[in-house]
Amino acid sequence: TDLWALGCVLYEMATGRRAFEGATQASLISAIMKDEPRPLTEVSPVTPAILDRVVRACLAKNPAQRWQSARDVAIALGWSSDAAGADSAPRSPAPAEREFVLTAAHVRQLSDRNPRLVSYTVSYVDNRIASDRLVVYLHGVGADSGLFEHVVRTSENRAVAVTLVGFSSRERNRPVLSVDDHSRVLRMFLRELVTECHPTQTLLVGHSAGADQFLRMIHDEPGAGVPVDGLIALSPNVSLETCFATRLYAKIDARDPGGTLAILKTLAKDIDSLETWLVVQNYLTQTFMKLGTDFEPLRRYSADLVAPFEQPGDPLAEWYRTARQRIPYVRLVFAKEETKEAEALLARHLESNVMGDGFTENSFVIESVHHLGLLDPEVIDRHVRDAFASRGK
Repeated sequence: TDLWALGCVLYEMATGRRAFEGATQASLISAIMKDEPRPLTEVSPVTPAILDRVVRACLAKNPAQRWQSARDVAIALGWSSDAAGADSAPRSPAPAEREFVLTAAHVRQLSDRNPRLVSYTVSYVDNRIASDRLVVYLHGVGADSGLFEHVVRTSENRAVAVTLVGFSSRERNRPVLSVDDHSRVLRMFLRELVTECHPTQTLLVGHSAGADQFLRMIHDEPGAGVPVDGLIALSPNVSLETCFATRLYAKIDARDPGGTLAILKTLAKDIDSLETWLVVQNYLTQTFMKLGTDFEPLRRYSADLVAPFEQPGDPLAEWYRTARQRIPYVRLVFAKEETKEAEALLARHLESNVMGDGFTENSFVIESVHHLGLLDPEVIDRHVRDAFASRGK
């Protein structure tokens, strides 16, 4: 256990962050028991690979797989120093965790000018690849940039995955923002990012609530705040029926733990596939272990997401029409669970042109994967390539 603790200290010395993190004591314990720290060479690319191996051996879950004495660790650290020169060959950039800091000028632009938001850091993962094509990814409700980290890592384009305010895994006091204020923060972030990258093409990719967020941001009068060449909406909501999680999250009350538990128990009750059930349960567990009992950011965001679908009209069709007027390329991608609602939307378009005259056949796709299967890097890469190819024609 002393060598395990030493590994935690060495990890933080080398990277500036803790090997295991959690918003609450329970979530921290869960992370220690189940999670593997990100390799040192990913968090801090200048770290010698051999130092990463030394620290990971200290942090092995099985005590028998750890170093058996401090002397062994000392010798191994000596090897790290000796090997530094040999390990200094150039390597491709690893995704970096970066921060966009909200200033007082930024906060003044929000409808809720919360003083606690001044100096708040919006976290994002950036692969820092030298490319004139920029892809910005946005996660679903309750998740964070980690949902797209594997996609960012393997992308051939400059790829960035941003975490919405209030949903980072390292937050203690989570700010509560409306969907409109999240859009305002995203516009500020995009302006700074585009100023830094100078891309010739910019593509937005959102999953689930992230797709809704991007569509609604484009629909608002200010739009994205920067030139956008394409938008890929993965599993955007079509109706209340597809808001299967958000409509329940919107009812969560932190003052009623029993009622909250009853709501959570219903989230996967209609799933008839073991594979999908396991994936969804893992996603939900990670979300709520991260949030602890601080449910208000999740409840408020979910309530705002659901609200348009509780009113008369066809919100997704309206958002799509506006996006097609403002962006050259828009694609809606649905998972197999959403087939019924997606096909009903297409039927309404065939009947009364609800998607508008700008509708194109390649902007409507149903994939034979489950909701979270749309996060597969190969699936996303195929749609991203299609988007950029369409701009080259």
